[in-house]
Amino acid sequence: MGYFIKNYNVDYFICPLEHTTTLDFLDLYNKHDRYDHIILHTGVVDFSPRPISKLNLLIHNKKRIYYKFFQKHSAEKHLINHYDEKYKNDEYTNSLYSLRMAKDRILPQLHHMENLIWIGCNRVIRGWDGNYPGERPINMDVIQHYNAQFLKNIDNTVDISKWTNDEIMKYTCDNIHLTKAGMDYIKKEIVKIIK
Repeated sequence: MGYFIKNYNVDYFICPLEHTTTLDFLDLYNKHDRYDHIILHTGVVDFSPRPISKLNLLIHNKKRIYYKFFQKHSAEKHLINHYDEKYKNDEYTNSLYSLRMAKDRILPQLHHMENLIWIGCNRVIRGWDGNYPGERPINMDVIQHYNAQFLKNIDNTVDISKWTNDEIMKYTCDNIHLTKAGMDYIKKEIVKIIK
């Protein structure tokens, strides 16, 4: 971020909420025509499978935004049709919204932002958690189903889904959060698009 602030005329926004989603971005942002580029790094919170109780808490905390984008009956249908995998053999998991909900309600809005640069998600290495203190759900690879759909429907993207295991361990500290080397990689890819 510092590189862009020093070298470009930048407005930046870091969501004050604990979990930042693409829904937060779409809810807060409506002036995309006045920017040459919008750099958006969201997705992993939306796509990640999480235990139903934690997902329900996340939705409760974002209730106004969630039901602004999704009709109640489609949201309820999605939440009932959870993944077969359980977290720690205890609780079923699900993502914030389904692939269909993303295709119908999220992607059309992002697709129309011609100046958008979306940073995708990398694969998650099973058996390596880095400095993450807990255990990730066994079905974390579901992230890539969403990621592929977003990459396909947004024109300017930084695709990090092809990182090797060694690159993931170099560029992230826990399969998700970027290291300084990861941030430098993303910076270089964004600069290529901008230029």
